[in-house]
Amino acid sequence: MILVVAEQRGGTLNRTPWEAIAAAQQLAAGQPVVVAVLGANAQAVAAVSSALAEAAVQEVVTLESPALEPYTPDGYTAGLQAAIAQLSPEVVVLPHTYQTRDFAPRLAARLDPSIATDVTGIKLVDGT
Repeated sequence: MILVVAEQRGGTLNRTPWEAIAAAQQLAAGQPVVVAVLGANAQAVAAVSSALAEAAVQEVVTLESPALEPYTPDGYTAGLQAAIAQLSPEVVVLPHTYQTRDFAPRLAARLDPSIATDVTGIKLVDGT
C-alpha cells in the first residue's frame, strides 16, 4: 500500500495532494493508494472533499487530534509516525510544501527510511 499525506488548513484541503496522489498512482503498480488527511477537523475536510473520493484511491483515512492544530512539526511527526506504524505502507508520498519540508526530515529520522525530497518526476525501469 502507498500512503499519500494530504494537508489541510482551516477546513480547506491544500491543493498539493493531487500531485502526490498522481505520483503514488504511478508507483502503485496495482497496489492500493490510501490518502491520509491530518488536522483537528480532518474528518470534516475528508467528508466534504468529493474530489478525494473521485481520485481513484482505495481509502481516505483521517488523523484527527487537537495536537495537529495549529501545525507544529512535532505534532505532525508524532501523528504520522503512529499512522505509518498502524497502516504499514510500503511507500509514503508527501506533498511538496514548506510544511512538509519542515517535518519530513524529523519523520524520516524517527522511522529510519530513505527520504527523497524535491522529486519532480518518476520513471520506472523494467517495472521496478
